[in-house]
Amino acid sequence: MEPLLPYLKMWAAVLDQAVKDALGCGCADLIPAGRQRIMDESMEWILSESTEPGSLRWVSTLFEVRPETMRQRVLSKIERWRLP
Repeated sequence: MEPLLPYLKMWAAVLDQAVKDALGCGCADLIPAGRQRIMDESMEWILSESTEPGSLRWVSTLFEVRPETMRQRVLSKIERWRLP
């Protein structure tokens, strides 16, 4: 497998952060309302049907993955982390 190009590494980090944000990881020091807002906004981004630059659908095209497949991978990762 070829190494990711720098811009793809950045977008992979964005995807990883979206998962962490959806789980509330890394924002434990926020008040509950702030933490919930970050979690909600992350899920909104993951579930959005937008094709604007920076959207999940747009990012999936960078990796040459169908948007539905990308979304399912992200949601599966979130579910795995939520399970005890």
